Amino acid sequence: MHCAWGASQAEDENKVSRNTRELKQLREKYEGLGWEFERTNSDHWVGRFRGGRAVFMPSTPGDRRSVLNVEAKLRREMRQHGVEG
Repeated sequence: MHCAWGASQAEDENKVSRNTRELKQLREKYEGLGWEFERTNSDHWVGRFRGGRAVFMPSTPGDRRSVLNVEAKLRREMRQHGVEG
């Protein structure tokens, strides 16, 4: 017998896993554009572009929107340096 709560929990775990994978791919993409990322002591990520301001991001984003928000922050920082991302 399948419990509805168990199915929902599994779906949530799959979403978190997918979002984490997307954030990793995003970091890899932006590393190719000159970003440097490192893990913080609080298990988040911090990125810097050409020594600019730090852009913080979660290591396990809660939803797809948070991944899109991180990418928007990265692009905005690049525009501050005159680079389109």
